[in-house]
Order: sequence, then structure tokens, then C-alpha cells
Amino acid sequence: MFNDKNEQEKQIANRQLNDMIHYAESFSCRRIPLLKYFGENYPMQHCNMCDICIESKEKKNRKKIDISIAAQKFLSCVKRTGEMFGQAHIIRVLHGSRDKKILKFSHDSLSTYGIGKEYSRKQWHYMSRIFLQMELMTKDTEYGSLKLTPKAWSVFKGEEKVFADAESLGNEARDSRNIYQKSSISSQPADYDATLFELLRKKRKELADDMGVPPYVIFSDKTLTELATWRPHSREGFLTIHGIGETKLEKFGNTVLQIIIDYCKINGLKEIIQPAQERFTATQLTQPAQKRFAATQLTQPAQKRFAATQLTQPAQKRFTSSESGFPSTFGGSIKPKRHTIVGEAYNNGKSIHYLMEEYNVKQQTILNHLYKYRQEGNKILNRKDLISLSNISSAKQEEVFNQFKTLGTEMLSPVFEALDKEVPYEELHILRLCIEPGDCLEQT
Repeated sequence: MFNDKNEQEKQIANRQLNDMIHYAESFSCRRIPLLKYFGENYPMQHCNMCDICIESKEKKNRKKIDISIAAQKFLSCVKRTGEMFGQAHIIRVLHGSRDKKILKFSHDSLSTYGIGKEYSRKQWHYMSRIFLQMELMTKDTEYGSLKLTPKAWSVFKGEEKVFADAESLGNEARDSRNIYQKSSISSQPADYDATLFELLRKKRKELADDMGVPPYVIFSDKTLTELATWRPHSREGFLTIHGIGETKLEKFGNTVLQIIIDYCKINGLKEIIQPAQERFTATQLTQPAQKRFAATQLTQPAQKRFAATQLTQPAQKRFTSSESGFPSTFGGSIKPKRHTIVGEAYNNGKSIHYLMEEYNVKQQTILNHLYKYRQEGNKILNRKDLISLSNISSAKQEEVFNQFKTLGTEMLSPVFEALDKEVPYEELHILRLCIEPGDCLEQT
């Protein structure tokens, strides 16, 4: 049917179809949207005549789940992408897609990139329609781009909750905290400790309120679920959890670990240690990583870099427990994340070109690793090597730095526009690593 229409007719038909879906899935009285469609306002909240208003007690008691964290993620992604894209693109960003459009606009560098993998795309589409129904955002009728409304900020601040029907979300048998697909580790327990999860969730809310940020910025639901599954007692164990880096270890590690240890002591529980052989099998490592972690193949500089006696202080902190008072259970067997390996290698004197050859990747990939490394609170040293990659004049570089100080480094498109599109994105990726994050006015 759609194939027989021209482009304009297709747009109209799609809009009408979306309006019908919106109407069918609405939680509010049917009379309100019907009258609104014809330009009238219904003054009452309930007409007591439509199916919504007279629904059975069974339907009224259907399980609702809190998806406020998901709403914050989605709305934040809409904002960070410039409110210029539609639902499909936002969902691809949340899923960490390597789509050409995402790479073109550097959306793989956003803090919201890949933070929504706990839900399927179908579930995200369903939830996004709820956000539209609640008027947390609007959708351009011609181009489909999403824009936030003032109501969205009450969700960001935690002043308004967002709920979804559990059955409609495809989650009747389990709540939203356990929707995400399990990792490839076959030994992961099927269930997590729901009581411990709630304790951690409340602490996350307290921390978020103190810092004035949405809860997911502190920890994602997946992180809390893994913490409630494995119940780590050590700083090393804490680092094996999804979404935990050195910065979050230093900021929140002691607080969270104490909650877990106290809970386990009261309930007679112990830490569940993930089998190292399953986490770090050689088949799971790329060839460059195999070379770096196989002791017989390490070059002398690499051996020195990973020798405990010669680690930099941040690395020492990550692999020691003497200062925190928490026991060490993993020794030195924790597999560092790729961007951490790249960042530390660069800070230890390895050039961009060396790292490109070492991992057989393009320059842009190394720059993305370095930016992610810096986003975790680490400094980037040896900026002369980075500056040498730039092909624009010093005067133009200064203009770029000034724009970064004003607009921040997280989103490149506003900087690109502010510079009249004269500086290529390749240059912006390089130069944003040459400016101290503290010099920028960007907000978390």
C-alpha cells in the first residue's frame, strides 16, 4: 500500500499511522485526544465512557514498572545529538551502533553512546511513544526530528516518574532491572539479589541528588544488576563490573563496597568470583591484545609497563587495596579495557602512529580511545604529538580552542557550526584532546 504512494503521500500516511499508534497506546481518556485532533479541549480528566475510563479491575491492576532511568537516557540522548534526529537514530546511538550516520556526526563519542543496550530496539520504540504521549518531547511532523519540552526537565531532575505497562514492554515475568541480555559468560547466575539491588539503587539516587545529575550518570541499571549478582568485596572485583572504570572506583568504590559487604555479612552471603578463565580466554582477545598479555611475547617496554613496581600511581591504586581497606582477590589478572590500555600506552610515550600499527586500526579509532580514556578522569600527556597531527594554522587552532571552551568538547557539531564549517571534523577530534576538560563550560 505504501509503495504505491509518492514521497509526500508516504509522509502523510506514516504520520497518520503514528497518530493511530499513539491513540491506541495512550493511557489517558480517549475523548481528550479525539477532541484535541479537532481543535477542542476536553476539560475533564475522565469521560467515564471510553474503554480507558471503564477498564476492568484486572486491567487497572496490571503491573506497571518505573522506566524513569530509561526516559532520562533517551531524553538526554535527544539533547546531546542536538534535537535534530528521529527515534530510530536515537535508539541506534543508545545501542552503540556503528552506523555510518552515527560516525559521520561523531555521535559515537557522546556519553549516551551505547548506554541503552539493556532494552531491545522494539522496547525503546515503545517507550519513546510513551515519552511523546507524556509530552516530554515533540516530533516534527515533516522530518520526524525530536525536541524536548519543558516537562522533560522534571524527569531529568527526578521530580516526575515515568511508568510503562510491564506486559506491553515484553517484561511481564521480570522487571526492567533484569531485561538486558546476559553477557557471553556462561557462568553468570540467572538471578540477582533484588534486595541488594534496591539498597544500591537508593544509594545511587542519593549520590545523584548530591551531585545534581541523573542517576544513570552514577551507575546504569546493568551495573547495579551485576553488583547485586556478583557482590564484589574488593576494589579489583569492583573493576570487573560493567560500566566501572578507575574514576568511578575512586569516587564511589568504597561507599558501594561497604554496602555490599555489610549486606552480605548480615545475610551470610559471600562474593561470587567470576572465573578468570572464562573472562580472559585467549580466544576472546584480539591479536594485538594477545600479544600484550602473553608473557612470552611481551616486549621489554611492555613488561616494564605492567610490572607492579613500575606502575604509575593511578594504576597502582587500581591494583592495590592497602589504602581502601578492602581485600585483594584477583591479583593482577584483571583485563584492562582497550581504551585504558591505549591511554596508558600513549601516556608512556607511544605515538599515535605506533598505536595505529600495534592495533591495525585507523587514526580516528585511537583518538576515540584517548577521548574515552580522558572522559574517565585521566589526563592526556604529550600533546605535542597530537598537535603535530593537525594541518591547520596556529591561529585557526586557537579559534577552535576558544569554541571548545565555550561549547564543550562532548558534541562536535555545535563547534563545527560555530566555526562556519571551515574546520573538518578530523581536526576537531584531534584538537579536543589538546584542551583541559576543566577549561570548558560543558555540563555533565
